[in-house]
Amino acid sequence: MTELRLRLSVCAFFCLSQSSFANQPAHEHNGSLTPYVGEPEVVVLSDKEEKRLLKGKAIFKNQIIKKEKRAVAIFQVKAKPATVWSVIKDFKNYPAWIEDVKNTEVYKQEQGHLYVRFDAENRYAGKSTWFAKHNYPVDNREWGTWVLDYDFPSDLDDSVGYWRVTPHPDNAEESTVTYSASLKLKQKVPAFILRLIIKSRLKQATHWVKKQAESR
Repeated sequence: MTELRLRLSVCAFFCLSQSSFANQPAHEHNGSLTPYVGEPEVVVLSDKEEKRLLKGKAIFKNQIIKKEKRAVAIFQVKAKPATVWSVIKDFKNYPAWIEDVKNTEVYKQEQGHLYVRFDAENRYAGKSTWFAKHNYPVDNREWGTWVLDYDFPSDLDDSVGYWRVTPHPDNAEESTVTYSASLKLKQKVPAFILRLIIKSRLKQATHWVKKQAESR
């Protein structure tokens, strides 16, 4: 009887969590940024950047995706790719790891897809909530992408991005990680403010992913 009550309680909690979004309107559009469809292009590094990377330095640069400039960070982690992915997909711990993220909730799971609500507060953009659909690997695939979940209203106008995690070329126990995050805000802000927010996200990722993966 106790086990049955426990199961019913869990079911009730899950159903309440799902239904809390049920009556919300959809996002204003289905995407204003070009999403990553399939595998993102590999970032090409110069010989100088390769040497800096192998010395443990993070590389920050831009990619052009269909005329859109995308900022990327490439860095080394002393952990296997599977361990790095276990950190990236551990959304429940993001609030403890990432300064701007205050709360997260995985509200739906499908094969290879995780739907997550984020509540955040950034010193440049203030408080915001958004819903994201993550296409993350469930096998040995090296990359994963995300877009907003346009079935729900987000405070961000749009956000797209990807992770790529590959074995270190000289050490299978280590990984090379590429992270790209692009966003558009609904409120009008100077371009340099938006660049600061994106740069902050990239810099944070080089720290929290590395720290958590290497501690596992």
